[in-house]
Amino acid sequence: MGAAITEPMAIASTSAGSSAFLTMPETGTPPLASSLPSTVCVTSKTSDVICNPWRNLVSQNRRRYKKDNFDLDLTYITDRIIAMGFPAIDQEKIYRNSMEATVAFLERYHADHYMVFNLRGRHAYDPSYFHNRVMVFEMDDHHPPRLELMAPFCRAVHDYLAADEQNVVAVHCKAGKGRTGVMICAYLVYINFYCSPRQNMDYYSIVRTVNNKGVTIPSQRRYVYYFSHLRKRNLNYMPLCCELIGVYFERPPRLNGILFDGAYRLRVANGDVDVFIPGPLRLSGRDFDEEEALWNQYPCSIGDDQFNPYDPQPGKDCISSSLVARRCYGWSVPAKKRVFIEGDVRIDFYAKKWFKGLGWTLKDREKLGHVWFNTMFTCPGYCGGVYVHGDEAYPYPKDGTTIFNQWPPVDSRSCETTNGILKNTSKFSDDSLSPQWNIDSPPGLEKHCPLRCLPLIYPEQLGRQPPRKEIMTLLRDAHIKHLIGDKYKKNLHSIPSGDTIPRSPEVRLDCGGPMCLMRRPYEHVLTFSVLEVDRAFKHDKMNKGLKIYVVVRCVDVDNKDDVELAKKCIENMYAAQAKIDAARTEEMRKKSGQSKFESLSDSTSSHSSSSYSADAISDQPWRSDPRLQNANLRKYFFRQRADSKSVHPPSNYRCMPKKADSPSSDLWETGLTNHVGDGSLAEKEVTMKKQIQNTDIENAKEDFMATQDREWLEESSEVRFD
Repeated sequence: MGAAITEPMAIASTSAGSSAFLTMPETGTPPLASSLPSTVCVTSKTSDVICNPWRNLVSQNRRRYKKDNFDLDLTYITDRIIAMGFPAIDQEKIYRNSMEATVAFLERYHADHYMVFNLRGRHAYDPSYFHNRVMVFEMDDHHPPRLELMAPFCRAVHDYLAADEQNVVAVHCKAGKGRTGVMICAYLVYINFYCSPRQNMDYYSIVRTVNNKGVTIPSQRRYVYYFSHLRKRNLNYMPLCCELIGVYFERPPRLNGILFDGAYRLRVANGDVDVFIPGPLRLSGRDFDEEEALWNQYPCSIGDDQFNPYDPQPGKDCISSSLVARRCYGWSVPAKKRVFIEGDVRIDFYAKKWFKGLGWTLKDREKLGHVWFNTMFTCPGYCGGVYVHGDEAYPYPKDGTTIFNQWPPVDSRSCETTNGILKNTSKFSDDSLSPQWNIDSPPGLEKHCPLRCLPLIYPEQLGRQPPRKEIMTLLRDAHIKHLIGDKYKKNLHSIPSGDTIPRSPEVRLDCGGPMCLMRRPYEHVLTFSVLEVDRAFKHDKMNKGLKIYVVVRCVDVDNKDDVELAKKCIENMYAAQAKIDAARTEEMRKKSGQSKFESLSDSTSSHSSSSYSADAISDQPWRSDPRLQNANLRKYFFRQRADSKSVHPPSNYRCMPKKADSPSSDLWETGLTNHVGDGSLAEKEVTMKKQIQNTDIENAKEDFMATQDREWLEESSEVRFD
């Protein structure tokens, strides 16, 4: 039995501004677990015979475990990681896994060697069902986790697996697919299971579902890519405070019809706290007709004057990500009501509809789409380089996928055809596969589960077989059935050609449009195509050219008034979030049946690696950091290995560099002065962005080449993201 089993259960809230763990005291002998039926009878009850067809129906595309009289929504993702549906106790067990059957499964196959991770927000159960081997990380359905919780989750999983070679972990949310997939994929990134995060998500999706629809929600995928971005740059998470300038959208969906009219609405929330809700933006039927006619005549939104954040040039300031917002609508934050944000931010884009002439509301909040992002990745200098959405940064190889590879491989100098795929890993071939194709074995599999562990976890005398062979069959079948496709890349290559749409007036309206949105000095632009917008990405009637632009600006640290205003706004946000967290904690306490929770909010003293000795961990790298005095930022500091390369972004970070020829690593420590040159402010900023981009390109090349000879794989495996 691993040492972690006897520790109290830890509960982590995913709400913004709170990653505090709560501990449940041991309850002694687990009375609920001891009262459960035996393994033999648990799946043969009449109720199971009646309910199993419903459970299979609710499972939809998720794979089920159907062996030894078990029929559970449960899948072995690796030899040591299980993804499963929620173990229900009440009437929910009619169509989901029952608690009795789930406990019976774990006790039969992994007795004394399992830990359960509950990711279902506000749905706690008594941990004694699983002999107090439960950890809870609260997450809301269909949303990504708070970024601050991904590293603690990975540490908890890693420490438990490292405590005993027989240990396994079982992770669940409600359905055991989306939220479960995000956190499992984060852990696969953590241990370098595959070299690219997209490979890890493809692997999980194939193994967990029959149609490769695992982690599909764009914001959930974005947070896996965020985590990978931090890991590859040896960065610890620390949110960045910035000012919200405005939110805009291109190619708006039509709202009006024969009988009804509508208006666009916007909601910006920092965590769960609303920070910006502007008035409605209404377009008439004539406006929509003119909009459609103009885009039909000028289908191309890309102009020579576009601003490319990956390659900034003087005179090219029209906002774009590789596309141009020459004509858009939206909302700008009024100068008298400035908004500051920090950490996880949600943008909700929805519509209000009413009957024409009557004013009767048809739909008050029809959801069009929403986006989660984290402010740490708004400024390239702060997060170690320009963040590029992973589905774009890790395209599928030519005529291939991220899991399958041509053999022999193509020239490693071509990033487009080899990105993220190791050439020298062992290959799994099969007669049913073309001779030119092979399955890439996960390069981190052996370290995650060495061969010597398999007889311990899956003893042959009990008729148990390690899942890895069956998993490779699933990967092969997914390729044969063409279940893997790069929809994102396909959409990017389907950009319409033709005349470029004319520029609209270069203004920033508080609410309205059309306008040509021009980027201003020191501003950062986040661009989300329709494929990166939750809900909208799968809406067939949504215009495929829809884009959402979020414009932010780093706080000027030399402007004391701005610094104080930002500090006050962020403190108010955290205070409001704390009230929401307290209400949720009380709700979970009541549902779990526990009478007392003990807060362990000081992460600097309570969170460290249990798999390392006290001499191997240290808090010296950040002990003098002034952010420790900030109660809202203190929780982002953890004890880490003494030889860890992971660092926090500097506390004295300035958005603009001091010298144009400063190395990228010095950008955190310097500010913009007269050393930059005699050019305009815009030209100085372009020089800075060029420098960041060139350095980031070189870093990316080094990362890629290192994956080819496994140097980066081995080095990164030794770095704990603490």
